[in-house]
Amino acid sequence: MFSFSVTGYSMLDIRLDSFSYHEHQKHSRTSRLIKAAYVTNSCILKTDNGPQLWRKFETPLYRKLRKSQEYMEDVAIDLLSLKMSLFKERDKYTPLTLLETYLSSPELDFKDIIGVICDFLLAGIDTVSVIIYHLEVWEVFGLARFTRQNCV
Repeated sequence: MFSFSVTGYSMLDIRLDSFSYHEHQKHSRTSRLIKAAYVTNSCILKTDNGPQLWRKFETPLYRKLRKSQEYMEDVAIDLLSLKMSLFKERDKYTPLTLLETYLSSPELDFKDIIGVICDFLLAGIDTVSVIIYHLEVWEVFGLARFTRQNCV
C-alpha cells in the first residue's frame, strides 16, 4: 500500500489515500491493483517463454494477464482524469511535475501517457515491495549481528 501511495504521488502528484480503512479491504482499488500487478508479473514470462498458443486463441493464462492489464489501465485512466480535474494555474517559476511534463509534450498522446502511468503503477508496486522486503531482511541481519557483538 505504501508503494501505491509513493507511485501515485511521484507520478501524478496526488495522494491516493492508500492507508485508509477502506483501502485495506480485500476489494479496494489498492488491493485489486496489487493483485493485478502480481498476476501480470507472474503471467508475463509464462506467456512469452512457453508455447505461444495465445497468439492463435485466448488461453486461460493470457485471459488472466489481459484482465489484470485492463484493470490497471482503468485505474490509470481514472487517476489521470482525477489529476486533470485538479489542475490549477501555477506561476512560471514553479517547475512542472512529471505528469505535467508528459501532458505538455506534443509528441505524446493520451494512450502514451496512460501507458506510462501503467508502467509506473506496475513497477512501483513490484519494486517498492521488493525493496521493503530486502530492507527488512538487512535490518534483522543487522540487529542479529549487533546483538551478538554486544553479548560477547
